Amino acid sequence: MGLPGKRLSSRRKKTRAAHHALKPTTLNVCTQCKKPALPHTACDFCGHYKGRNVLARATAKSKKAVTKTVKAESVVAEEKSVKQ
Repeated sequence: MGLPGKRLSSRRKKTRAAHHALKPTTLNVCTQCKKPALPHTACDFCGHYKGRNVLARATAKSKKAVTKTVKAESVVAEEKSVKQ
């Protein structure tokens, strides 16, 4: 394994490391729901991208899951009220 021949100057080291700085993330506004969203990606909240809904199936599945949990919670609540 080779060793460095000479010591790096601090200027050369800092010049090389200048590209390692973190850049702030850019956010766009969703055209449908007006919430912040990453550019070139579908909105996480409503599923729209470029004026059309591209995550319709995902939202339909999540709505079904939510309704199932709400129904299950309501059944549990009814059972508790019947026992009392």
